[in-house]
Amino acid sequence: MPSVEILYGLAVERYKLGQREGALAALGAGIALEPAIGGFHLLRAVILRAANNPIAASAALRATAAAADDSRPHAQLGFSREASGQPHRAARSFRRAVALAPADPQTWLCLARLAYDDARPQATISYRQRAVASDAGSESGSLLGIALVAAGRWREALPLLDLATRRSHGPEAEIEPVTSFAKLGHDAEQIEHLIRSGHLPASMSETAATYRRIQAALPREGNPSMSASGEYRRLLAPTYNRLLYRDAGAALGGPAVNPTLDVGRIARTYFESKPQMAVIDDLLTPEALAAVLRFCRDSTIWFTGTYAGGYVGAQMADGFAAPILFQIAEELKERLRDIIGDAGLQHLWAFKYDSRFSGIALHADAARINVNFWVTPDEANLDPDSGGLEVYDEAAPLDWNFAAYNSDQKAIREYLDRTGSRSVNVPHRQNRAVLFHSDLFHRTGDIHFREGYLNRRINVTMLYGTRRTGA
Repeated sequence: MPSVEILYGLAVERYKLGQREGALAALGAGIALEPAIGGFHLLRAVILRAANNPIAASAALRATAAAADDSRPHAQLGFSREASGQPHRAARSFRRAVALAPADPQTWLCLARLAYDDARPQATISYRQRAVASDAGSESGSLLGIALVAAGRWREALPLLDLATRRSHGPEAEIEPVTSFAKLGHDAEQIEHLIRSGHLPASMSETAATYRRIQAALPREGNPSMSASGEYRRLLAPTYNRLLYRDAGAALGGPAVNPTLDVGRIARTYFESKPQMAVIDDLLTPEALAAVLRFCRDSTIWFTGTYAGGYVGAQMADGFAAPILFQIAEELKERLRDIIGDAGLQHLWAFKYDSRFSGIALHADAARINVNFWVTPDEANLDPDSGGLEVYDEAAPLDWNFAAYNSDQKAIREYLDRTGSRSVNVPHRQNRAVLFHSDLFHRTGDIHFREGYLNRRINVTMLYGTRRTGA
């Protein structure tokens, strides 16, 4: 019979090779020899949890008993309990883990995730602050920034979000270029626009030309993603997905949201309609509209762009964070308090589209209130009856997980057919917003926009509150 050391080494080797059953067999033999060795139970718990095996929790529990002073089995037990729908018991396990290893940022982030799901914003902030204190260089800074935004403390959040973006996309960042036909087309157009605007030097035209040469070699159909290697990587790495220029996006001295909006009528429309939604025209003041449009056109923050629909995206934790955006979000919450209530701004993003592709497919979002507004001028839209948003009158079932209600097109279509759902088409208009319950399924309207960078359809999305609790 091999020794426990040999069996453990064999289990690790098989696990690294992806031989899950062989690793479990070696661990089982080791446990039969020495049941009190915590490392065997811990690795068994890790493997079982990766396979979504329900007995992972019992393996983790045995590991905690065998190694009571080791934080790792307590963390594994927390993961298993969270996966099995026991958030409060999971939190107890994670708290035990951080008591044993208070310098582990990942466990603090686990506690923050559970606090967020339980709609406890101050606890979320506190746990993320501990994660930052444990490792200032981790992702914790941007996550803390997001939590501060949700609590209405966006001025404190801005430096954290800015630092995270510069670490990920500044000149010293290590970026593995993953791109697509549509993404390279957008980036080339944006660089050329910034050269014309005087924000980038004329020498950058060579970069735009390089992007176009590589784009021409990529497949267009379905807009598949490609990890650049070899010569392509050498050419793209110095500039691709870098923060080449970002507009200040400064807040205004006056109002950003149109002060003449009839907020009483908007609230009545929202609560009396089915689906629960309201269309708001002239949402922003002219100054705010111009500021948002400039920030979206000029800032090289469109770092996600491998979607089949051909659009590119910018996220709050990854560059789409500017004072003007948070000023708008703050004023919307104040003006539309009857609808938004005390719900915090949980998510903020924008998408920019290519009229040769299709846009965002049917989905629902993880929030309570969705505010979606458009900033591209009307003359860019070739079809004034489309180009906006299609909202269905059925909400995603509460027992569906995020992957199901956000991306499972077959399940969504079958559900909408089964329920006899009908949709409302809201055509695109510059400075028009659609405010609706975020559980409602929706998709981008058909896009028929003019070619050219300044004609690209741009929408900004602000999500308030959480789906699970409605807080």
